[in-house]
Amino acid sequence: MYFPIHSGSHNGAWNECVECHTAEGNFTVFSCTECHEHNQSKTDDEHKGISGYTFNSDACLTCHPIGSAEGAFDHNNTNFPLTGAHTSVDCNQCHTNGYAGTSTLCIDCHTVDFNQAANPNHTSLSLSNDCATCHTTQPG
Repeated sequence: MYFPIHSGSHNGAWNECVECHTAEGNFTVFSCTECHEHNQSKTDDEHKGISGYTFNSDACLTCHPIGSAEGAFDHNNTNFPLTGAHTSVDCNQCHTNGYAGTSTLCIDCHTVDFNQAANPNHTSLSLSNDCATCHTTQPG
């Protein structure tokens, strides 16, 4: 059987698909944290400083598609490295529709912020909605 997480460091660690795929007949549901729950504090420590890290199964497989640290996803190696306030945002806040095709335009995530800005009022002054014109990713 070839499945990246089965052939990686988890090879031989389990024998039945249902050990990870916990919803009968639905292989899109899986659990990394069920087996690794006893290592959460160690895992949390190992991921200090990792942008958007959360201890949940979807996040594990997203960054570790073959189940090991090798080849782990690193936002700094993309066309949208995370800086400032973006480093503490949960991945799912930006990746609401998956990972492929996520916009890198500020306004696509910050439209409400732009429309509600009062000092100065961005909409009444017809300011550019290219946030980087005036803002950085640093809070404040």
